[in-house]
Amino acid sequence: MPIPWHRVNTKLYVSLSLLYKSHMVTPAQIRAARGLLKWTQANLAHRAALSTVTLNMIENESVAPRTNTLDSIQRALEQGGVEFLDEQGQGIGVRFKPIARINVS
Repeated sequence: MPIPWHRVNTKLYVSLSLLYKSHMVTPAQIRAARGLLKWTQANLAHRAALSTVTLNMIENESVAPRTNTLDSIQRALEQGGVEFLDEQGQGIGVRFKPIARINVS
């Protein structure tokens, strides 16, 4: 038996979708994250599955990258151990991911 379709509040869906993707990693954040990880452009390009030339153009802001390209770069850097910070009144940035604290009793 097929699952019946439910009515979806499209305004809510669109708002949540935009909120989820509202923060895209910036070229400055990419450069800063590479600096924290001590990665070369070639290293990040390899991990993000793109060319070094493309990454260089993105970091130098000489090209408008596709969303999926920025997602790939962000994922690679996050897997390397950095966390991207959005504005939230503090300003954008990048930092090492917090290390989980172990409670030793």
